[in-house]
Amino acid sequence: YRERQSVSGAKSDAADAHMLADMVRTDSHQLRQVAGDSDQAEAVKVVGRAHKTLIWERTRHVQRLRNALREYFPAALAAFEDLAAADALELLAKAPDPDAAARLTITQITAALKRARRHHAGEKAKVIQAALRTEQLRQPATVTAAYAATVRAQTAVIAALNAQITTMASQVD
Repeated sequence: YRERQSVSGAKSDAADAHMLADMVRTDSHQLRQVAGDSDQAEAVKVVGRAHKTLIWERTRHVQRLRNALREYFPAALAAFEDLAAADALELLAKAPDPDAAARLTITQITAALKRARRHHAGEKAKVIQAALRTEQLRQPATVTAAYAATVRAQTAVIAALNAQITTMASQVD
């Protein structure tokens, strides 16, 4: 249809709109109706968009968590590869500040890793504990307490988002 309007084959929105209007006006008898979406297709679209939005929200909250940790507890960033993972969230919620994290035992870390179904939990627990116990510059105690409160809140929000993402993924499937 475009070749009827322009020999050069050039595209533009105005030319395409004109071509579509002409096509409907002159050749409507040769065009078939577009099938509408079924109810099931509409439902998939709704849950798919909701699932995508939840993932985006989790990403935003993980970035906020990462920024907070960078400001007062960079060792946590070295200890945990994935801040949205269940084991990282559990340990950060339990020990959101450098002093509490340094007191975590191998047993506590291993238990969190096992609940998150991590392989080689014992070896990873030693690496995480060593990273959490490294020396680092500190913020004043009141500032650290404020950051720890925000980390607790962010971990709770991310954990809830993880649960809802899993639920929504099963709906999409």
